[in-house]
Amino acid sequence: MNLVMSGFAAMLRSARSWLFAPVSRSVRGRGRTVGGFPMVAGHAPLPPGTPGRRWLGCPTEHRKQEYTVDIRTVSRTAAVVTLSISGVAAAIPLVVTQNDEAPAADQFRDYVAHSGVATASNVMLLALICLVPAMIYAARLARRGAPKLAFLGGGLSALAWLAGLISLGGVQLALYEGSKLPDRAGAAALVDAIMTDPIFNVLVLTFVLGHIVGMTILGIALWRSHAAAWWVGALYILYVVLHTVGHAVSPAVDYASGVVIGIGSLAVAYRIARTPNDAWDLPTGAAAPAPQPVAVSA
Repeated sequence: MNLVMSGFAAMLRSARSWLFAPVSRSVRGRGRTVGGFPMVAGHAPLPPGTPGRRWLGCPTEHRKQEYTVDIRTVSRTAAVVTLSISGVAAAIPLVVTQNDEAPAADQFRDYVAHSGVATASNVMLLALICLVPAMIYAARLARRGAPKLAFLGGGLSALAWLAGLISLGGVQLALYEGSKLPDRAGAAALVDAIMTDPIFNVLVLTFVLGHIVGMTILGIALWRSHAAAWWVGALYILYVVLHTVGHAVSPAVDYASGVVIGIGSLAVAYRIARTPNDAWDLPTGAAAPAPQPVAVSA
């Protein structure tokens, strides 16, 4: 047992030395090393750390250098990507069945008749996942001008889209796979049981109410914050109106609502892409600092 423990300890020491080994960099004036870490005269050895955050030894007359990543750039890039992907995905109408409340046996026939559209619709679920962070980033844009509305609208919208993807997206996959089974009667009974389950219906209700109320509030927040043009917030509100009316009047109106929210999402993505880092991470109500003049030597 002692031999095994000694061997295990040696493996841990080897792994530690490999994981925390300093990254070799060419630094002007780098001093000697102690224990493998940079050392400058008059300074203690530097401790191990993440390569991106480790101080590098430099001559005492120069400031120490630290390699960092500006998280504001990463945040804005993620916002632009998720808003763009979700906007394009929402604007593409992929309809497998005209009556998603019909019994599963009836929907199976539609899935068999439109198997290619059903496959594309399943793949589109991967892109629609971006709707969840997209709501948060849209609220982040409106936060400085309308913090309470942005917090409430963005939180409700993100929660609603998450609940919708879990419930309706899961049933969509079940219908697709059930339509390919030889025992469609058994598969239909299973899908029908899922659609009558209380948890499923709570998720659907959360999606319906959450994204109607949440996206309306989010649209008002974008409008009142003046973080984007007034019509961007109006598009978020118009989406809710068209999407709600479309379910009762005509599927074409519902398809138009997808185009509307797609344009709104792309407009928010464009506005975030044009936002400087100094203005992206400011607290509520703060103004962006004025640009400082750059001295040019003759």
